[in-house]
Amino acid sequence: MRPLLSGDAVGMSAGGGRIEIRGVHHEYMRQGDKVPQVALAAVDLDVAPGEFVCLLGSSGCGKSTLLMIVAGLFRPTSGEVLLDGAAVTGPSRDRGVVFQEYALLPWKTVRSNIALGPRLAGASRRDANRIAEEYLELVGMPQVGDKYPHELSGGMRQRAAVARTLAAKPKVLLMDEPFAAVDAQTRSVLQEELIGIWARTQQTVVFVTHSVEEAALLADRVVVMSSAPGRVKEIFAVELPHDERFEPEMAPEVAGVAAKLLTTVRTSRPVRNKGSEQWSA
Repeated sequence: MRPLLSGDAVGMSAGGGRIEIRGVHHEYMRQGDKVPQVALAAVDLDVAPGEFVCLLGSSGCGKSTLLMIVAGLFRPTSGEVLLDGAAVTGPSRDRGVVFQEYALLPWKTVRSNIALGPRLAGASRRDANRIAEEYLELVGMPQVGDKYPHELSGGMRQRAAVARTLAAKPKVLLMDEPFAAVDAQTRSVLQEELIGIWARTQQTVVFVTHSVEEAALLADRVVVMSSAPGRVKEIFAVELPHDERFEPEMAPEVAGVAAKLLTTVRTSRPVRNKGSEQWSA
């Protein structure tokens, strides 16, 4: 794996946090429905400090909903999420979120976007800009601080979004299919760079994806979720060394992991029962 830093960006992480998900159940009402829809049912999951976990499953399995509950952006109908033993009751700087959409402020430069978190935390403008430059270096874009988001490619905008989230130094990095909107070549580069950043920062990462290949490349463990409603179907430990997964000679081993994941995902999809409107997983 190529090095990501040409300099030494220091003091970049608050360390990884421990996530405990206990009996999380979530319901919601759709327009026109008379009864609530169940998105998640009895989800239990522990994520160790510094671990990289992928939530994998077909569309509608509740993986993004679970991520938003961990972020504190959704409140579960029942159950709880703990971060380092404290209940999650809303958003916090301890948890940074990277969405599929870049969500950069278009009227601010890239540097100002990244400096926003440190400024809100009380850093001076000078210190916040210095932190922003460190994180631009970390994501391999030291030259774009004065540009505006519309001047960047999709891949560069996503790098900037990752840098902005990291600059707030969260214990947990929550990522909701962040590379889905970029082309395959850019996605591969971003995946490898993300693993390099994670290795440096030691943050806990929970990463939502519907791609078995992406999960096989990134995760320490892959949590396969079933649909209707979302539950933890199976958890796979990926034993391949992180720093070797992107090497060409490792492609057969990575493909083998992806094939096992795909088999489980296929058996986790909802199947319509004959003569019934019910779905079963």
